[in-house]
Amino acid sequence: MGRIASRTDPGNGPGKGPGDGPEGVPGNEAGAAPRHVAREAPGPAPAGLSWLPAVTVHGLREAEAVLRAVTEAGGGRGAVLLSAPGAATWPGPAGFAAVIRLARARHPALPCRTLLDCGAMPGLALRALREGWRELILAETCPAFAQVAGAGQAVGAVLHGRAPEALSLDGIDLRRPGGMAILRRWLTTSPTGGEMTGKAGGG
Repeated sequence: MGRIASRTDPGNGPGKGPGDGPEGVPGNEAGAAPRHVAREAPGPAPAGLSWLPAVTVHGLREAEAVLRAVTEAGGGRGAVLLSAPGAATWPGPAGFAAVIRLARARHPALPCRTLLDCGAMPGLALRALREGWRELILAETCPAFAQVAGAGQAVGAVLHGRAPEALSLDGIDLRRPGGMAILRRWLTTSPTGGEMTGKAGGG
């Protein structure tokens, strides 16, 4: 797949006013299996559309933790930083782009993609396109999917109909070695080439 891409900044969209999401909470031990969530069951992907291991991030600390874990794992595979489903509403496309930009400033060379999940809200997807995003998720069941895909095509954007399978950091305390171990294990052992449905530029 993965990530989304106006290359004017590392987060695929300009954006100001970084936000910060909730920290993980204690409860996961180092030996626990990663808890991942396929928000929608992946379907066949268009030719050539593959994705790196994806992690849902809510704010700057989580995004930085993912990139740090990628670095500690050797940096070869990279990662997809996936917004939470409501992130297109708050902190909004520009706010989430700013979070990603700040996180990537310390790891500019890492292979990393960013996906903004707009749910089933075409207005938010169009807003994200206007603000510079070039890879988005919009529910394929959205009646306006084709129209938004057409708008994306006009600016060279990619619109995916489903989110990839992603590790949820809910309940994982990244301040503890065990939490980071879970994250690193996901980044290094989750299968690559997972699929998302979508339309590249509406095609």
